[in-house]
Amino acid sequence: MSSIEVQIWTDGACLGNPGRGGWAALLRKQAHERVLSGGEPETTNNRMELMAAIAALEALRRPCRVELSTDSQYLRQGITEWVPRWQRNGWRTASKAPVKESGSVAAPGRRGEAARGALVVGARPQWTSRKRARGPSRARRRRGPAARMNRIVVLDTETTGLEVNQGHRLIEIGCVELGDRRRSGRHFHCYLNPERAVDRGALAVHGLDDAFLSTQSRFVEVAAELLEFIDGAELVIHNAAFDLGFLDAELKRLDVAHVPLAQRLAVTDTLLLARERFPGQRNSLDALCKRFEIDNSSRKLHGALLDAELLTDVYLALTTGQSALGFAFDAEAAGAAGKGARMSTQARAAIRITQRPRVLLANIEEQAAHALRLDALDKASKGACAWRRLEADAGDGA
Repeated sequence: MSSIEVQIWTDGACLGNPGRGGWAALLRKQAHERVLSGGEPETTNNRMELMAAIAALEALRRPCRVELSTDSQYLRQGITEWVPRWQRNGWRTASKAPVKESGSVAAPGRRGEAARGALVVGARPQWTSRKRARGPSRARRRRGPAARMNRIVVLDTETTGLEVNQGHRLIEIGCVELGDRRRSGRHFHCYLNPERAVDRGALAVHGLDDAFLSTQSRFVEVAAELLEFIDGAELVIHNAAFDLGFLDAELKRLDVAHVPLAQRLAVTDTLLLARERFPGQRNSLDALCKRFEIDNSSRKLHGALLDAELLTDVYLALTTGQSALGFAFDAEAAGAAGKGARMSTQARAAIRITQRPRVLLANIEEQAAHALRLDALDKASKGACAWRRLEADAGDGA
């Protein structure tokens, strides 16, 4: 078998998904390089990933050994695994929905062959995965504005049990999309047939029983849509290690070479954020909803999409001080607040700080109560009260 003759790196993305997008490919043969690029005014992330690979393969003019490197799981698995199944189903998914990118991979002649990973001229690419690039690779630079997307996907799951290492499986996935810290209106939600029984303890948490789940799709049937939805986004998850552990386990069942999601996408764990901000306190989703006055009265049982919606509000509240204070005050929210109505998290995040807050100093009674409390702490700690030491140091400095 001959060695690799041509190396190809591809990338693609769009602003908004769907929205304006671009793709690029770098082909290298020994010391020779060629860069291809293109774009469309209205497209999707996955279409741009596909177009990059198709254009690169079409550019080859004779039979050769090719190594094609991509950070898109959708591209790799779509062409090597899912396309044959879609083709048998008349370019429809297992849920009978039309395959969104069928126009790219089902095209006749040379382009169709390239999309399915086998050029008419004989090149059969060896597919390799890479981690999502952090730096400005040449292919990534060519995407232009599409590379600067600011998408966030808030994600939650439900499972048959607590331990993925004991063979427990996913049974529900819920995702909410944010753009520039605002809900875009897009979400992903599905129930799954885990092909195993649900533990009693888990059933009490989410209420999803074996009879209901046995009628749902299997993970392999929704994986492409899920990967398309989260592609290129920052994931926000509460206790991320748990959900990512189950997602990676499911994806690895489909592809043993699967690269963990945390190595391909940025991940923010709201549990860790909450523990940093509220050390020593309960930081469950319910506790945070109560702390931020977020209405979770409909949460009688856990549900992936419901919990993702609640977590969206919690995340915005947790991170409000980081980037949201520059927006103008929303007029409608201001009117509601003037009538005594409770503002939503997004409305609170939209308030602009126009002056420094007034600092209130403790009065004599409060200072006396504080001194008594310090006396008690100092006694209980046998003279190790940090406040007392600070006061002594301040006195020495004076």
